[in-house]
Amino acid sequence: MPYVVRKTNGRNLLTIIEGELDTSTGLNLIGRSYAGYGELLADNFVHLLENFANDTPPPNPLEGQLWYDTTNTTLKFWFVGVGAANGAEWRQVGTIGPRGATGPAGNVGATGPTGPTGNVGPTGATGETGTTGPTGRTGATGETGATGIGATGSTGPTGPAGATGPRGATGATGDTGPSGTPGSGSAFEGGTQTILGTATNTNIIIDPNGSGAVEINAPSLIPSVTNTQDIGTSVKRWNHTYTNAVYYGDGSVANSANGILGVAPPTTKNGIRSHKQGMFAFDNNYIYYCTSDWTDGVAFIWKRIPWGAW
Repeated sequence: MPYVVRKTNGRNLLTIIEGELDTSTGLNLIGRSYAGYGELLADNFVHLLENFANDTPPPNPLEGQLWYDTTNTTLKFWFVGVGAANGAEWRQVGTIGPRGATGPAGNVGATGPTGPTGNVGPTGATGETGTTGPTGRTGATGETGATGIGATGSTGPTGPAGATGPRGATGATGDTGPSGTPGSGSAFEGGTQTILGTATNTNIIIDPNGSGAVEINAPSLIPSVTNTQDIGTSVKRWNHTYTNAVYYGDGSVANSANGILGVAPPTTKNGIRSHKQGMFAFDNNYIYYCTSDWTDGVAFIWKRIPWGAW
């Protein structure tokens, strides 16, 4: 069964459905058979006693409802009528009149006599210290457990090799050895001549006259890593003459004057002792160019650029 709630003037305010709670006003309006209604009724009485004291006004006020504004410490009422903002507003109950003039101060009364100081009571005697109880016996030490034998772990992988250390300083140049005995070859023009060295580890220099060049025709054979092949035999011969060529340990050649496919120079940009200005090399990714002669192994002498698109 629903409840019909009416205002003081007899007009219906709202209807509360059975078993429901209405909070559309500043109070808890309880429907029939609503569980826990006693606590809500007690809250309502407290709110009325303190006139909804709070720093914010109660929601959905009714005309004539009181509210104690704790921020301004004033009692206000909800006014509905002409002159109110939006037709209704909170207005202060009464105004505080001006304070009257302060009357003259009365004469200061005589100071009463100081009462006597009470006696200090005696200090009580210190009680005796009780005797210390005997120390309990130490318990026996338990036996040590057997030591477990764990399996030996597998050896971890070998770490990566450390970076190559810097090249040491160049040692002092040794004394020049004695000159070898001059060879017995003679100048020739045309025809076939055999040139023999006269001592071990000496150089054989072929110096063409004028603007000509020395050309050695042979099958397509590349010299070995050590460059020790004979010239002119029927088994091992040169098929090109290289200028400023660099030979690597795998037999590949870089910086050849006639464009033989080379490999990249050492990965460090400071090169190696045999690198000279003007050398170049190339691989599948870059073209490399040596900008100056090798000096100390620290200065960068190589530059590279990537291949362009075809």
